[in-house]
Amino acid sequence: MMRAIPVLALIIGLAACQPSDLVRDQSDDSTPHEAAMPAFPAGVWSDGLGNAWDMTIEANALSGLAVEGEIRGVIMKGSLYGERLDYQISDSAGVFIARGSAHRINPSHAWFETEWADGTPAGHGLFHFGHDAMAAEIRKAHASDAPMDLRPCPDLVGG
Repeated sequence: MMRAIPVLALIIGLAACQPSDLVRDQSDDSTPHEAAMPAFPAGVWSDGLGNAWDMTIEANALSGLAVEGEIRGVIMKGSLYGERLDYQISDSAGVFIARGSAHRINPSHAWFETEWADGTPAGHGLFHFGHDAMAAEIRKAHASDAPMDLRPCPDLVGG
């Protein structure tokens, strides 16, 4: 059951994005195939938890600053290993807060898991590269003129 929770959370997170955000159209094979998916991109990442991160990448090193959300001013530094990122989070004074890892799942998203310094879970979800986590949901609701439910998702863990 515990293994099903991250999978369910990933499916729900991906549901917020349009299918075209997640899968490249391969119906036209006349165009040259793209090279392998690039490493994590620099720029603004949304973590789906209400925070935006301004990320810089040099070689295999990542550094970023939370620029929006409740954790504004928090710093992330990490090392890139192909489609995997290992990171540490610290406050503005450099005091260690948490650590985690992220794995690219497509060109626009990475699944992440973060734990506090004592090893207890701190958060998990999707990093959205270059677009807000709710952008696709807003476009879909606007296009259909359907009301959009802005209530928080129910707790998937229960309790």
